[in-house]
Amino acid sequence: MAEEIGDVLELDQLALHPGDVMLVNTDGITEATDTQGQMYSDKKLADIFEGLGTQPVEEIRAGILGSLEGYTCKDDVTPLLIKRDLPMKKTFLIIIISIKRL
Repeated sequence: MAEEIGDVLELDQLALHPGDVMLVNTDGITEATDTQGQMYSDKKLADIFEGLGTQPVEEIRAGILGSLEGYTCKDDVTPLLIKRDLPMKKTFLIIIISIKRL
């Protein structure tokens, strides 16, 4: 099994510096639709996140979830926020595992 799954996974690293914020979300956010059937979209989420990125994570989360008002969500809505507030003596690395596009 490990050999099979290893063939479709990619590993990468991302360093977070003081003040950096990372958002990982499920497609339930970006695929939500308004009353005209228009999807929320990756761009709308990126614009909201960029506008709120300097705020505490609780406010970023509330802003993202609040921006979904008027949209119908047919899937899970899960924003995962990671923010590095304080300097650390060691670099804060995040290991990213993604599925290769076939």
